[in-house]
Amino acid sequence: VLVGVDFTLKEKAQTQGYIANIGDFSSLAILKTYYQLIKKNVSGVVKHSPFYVKDTVLNRYVLALAYDKTESVMLKDACLNIAEKGLSCTVQAQRISH
Repeated sequence: VLVGVDFTLKEKAQTQGYIANIGDFSSLAILKTYYQLIKKNVSGVVKHSPFYVKDTVLNRYVLALAYDKTESVMLKDACLNIAEKGLSCTVQAQRISH
């Protein structure tokens, strides 16, 4: 119980951008298991670590290799690199909350 505490909660900012989608899953546990299986193939493809976003419209978890504000050459190149390793990857528009 909090008494005499005055604070406000800030809503997460939302940004529209593009991601390199390397999989979408109905379960976060399955996404994490899949990532463990493929992480050797994705390490070093981009300078940042892969991440996931919860798509609340489709109620799915999306595993993303990279993010950019535009549908950039970097995202397309990352997907081509992943495809050469036999994995699927698509560049798609995605709203990100942060």
